[in-house]
Amino acid sequence: MEQVFVVQYDKLEVGRNECYATDAEVLGVFLQRSNANRRAREKAVEIRGRFDYFAESEDPLTSTDENDFSWDGTRPDDVGRTIEDRVYVSRHAIEDPSPTKKRARTATDAGDMTFEAAEPFLAAMKQGELVAAIGKAWDASPALRDALDAATADTWSRAPDQRKMLAYNWEEDPKPECGERSTVRFKDAMDGMCPQVNIGNLWRGMSMAGVNDLLDGGDLVWEDEDGEEGGCDECGAPGSTCTVILEANRKGTLRLVAETQIMCYCNSDSAEVACTDRATFRIAAPKRKKKGSLRSGAAALVHATSGAPPPAPRRPATSRHKAFRALADCENRLLWLRTAERELDKACADRALAAAQLSEQAEAQSREADVKLEKALNLARELREAVAEAGRRTAEHEMRRKRALESLERLNADLKRANLDLAASEDARDELIARADRRNARLRAEREAERVDGDVAPAGAPETPSGGLPWSDDDPTPRSAGGRRVFAT
Repeated sequence: MEQVFVVQYDKLEVGRNECYATDAEVLGVFLQRSNANRRAREKAVEIRGRFDYFAESEDPLTSTDENDFSWDGTRPDDVGRTIEDRVYVSRHAIEDPSPTKKRARTATDAGDMTFEAAEPFLAAMKQGELVAAIGKAWDASPALRDALDAATADTWSRAPDQRKMLAYNWEEDPKPECGERSTVRFKDAMDGMCPQVNIGNLWRGMSMAGVNDLLDGGDLVWEDEDGEEGGCDECGAPGSTCTVILEANRKGTLRLVAETQIMCYCNSDSAEVACTDRATFRIAAPKRKKKGSLRSGAAALVHATSGAPPPAPRRPATSRHKAFRALADCENRLLWLRTAERELDKACADRALAAAQLSEQAEAQSREADVKLEKALNLARELREAVAEAGRRTAEHEMRRKRALESLERLNADLKRANLDLAASEDARDELIARADRRNARLRAEREAERVDGDVAPAGAPETPSGGLPWSDDDPTPRSAGGRRVFAT
């Protein structure tokens, strides 16, 4: 016979005479005992490292895999209660419950797996994985869809938005066999008619500020840590709790579930659970009012909002019954006047708040517009400056270009004049050179003629032919300096 090994973890609250199961978890399902024992040993070692146990069965590290693993330890919790943790391996046989061959064939065709055999596997699966597996077969199997639809029609689960409970007043449903039906007036407390709420047999006179603080944390869970606000009136044991959860079903119907637990010292040395209570609440129906009171209340509200005084009550008749009716009418008018005054105060406060918010928004928008306008003006100013600078640079560049052109034209004219002057000077120089050459030739001829005639000049006296220039030496060729001809004077 095939069997599976299931690893389980149980958390038990140990009292004087009995144990209360507070938590249970399936850690896994295995086909081999060694794997199951290893998983259980890992869990035991994990919780031993988290808590301090004053008693335990054995050290899980010293156990062997020969038998099914089992370990338990006893420890105290944060509020003084005694908690026993158990980690163990249990065997479960895999059997075919079909008594006939036909049912056996049907079970084989369905996968050779019954729900009793699959239940440990399904319990060990994560919720998301299980929902995904159901979703794959939802559209393909109308029979499964119809069965789950019928099975989950009355199933309640935690509502996503827990603050939605504050929008209603609640009344206990069903009404208890003895005693009055308890109510939770969240809506009236939010409207200011009743600033405190009462829940169950423990939570009394809680302010809405405390309720909002607890809901801001995600859960409406209250605990009496010091034993002064709830619990047993005789011993004042701490640790009493009250949990309020808003639940919804698949149809969208809402309900409120309140669970209370009262701790007590009277019969033991440590705080133990003395009483637990669970109550469910439905949305309370609004109170119906008589037509006469509605008319009188509406008239009083109209007069209160219009500023005119309400009509005077009728003069009491001699009948005592009429006098009481008149008195009740006056009290009703006074109540409605007070209600109208509160509503007017709320309206004025809301109007003032709205005006302040609008003023703040307008001021913020004005500041934002001013900042944007200033940025735009700065950008326009920078653009204008950039355009002006570009124009100035363009004009300066054009002026420099014109000046350069004028300078080039003047330079060209100067070059032309210089060329003309150079040509004229070269012509004059050539004429002077030719004239000097003719003069020198004439002088040489005259000198040669004088030498031939024997007429020699005295020693040391310069030779001065008639009509000529004196020479510094006998060289008939003019001396030159720097490429130019140099003549003696």
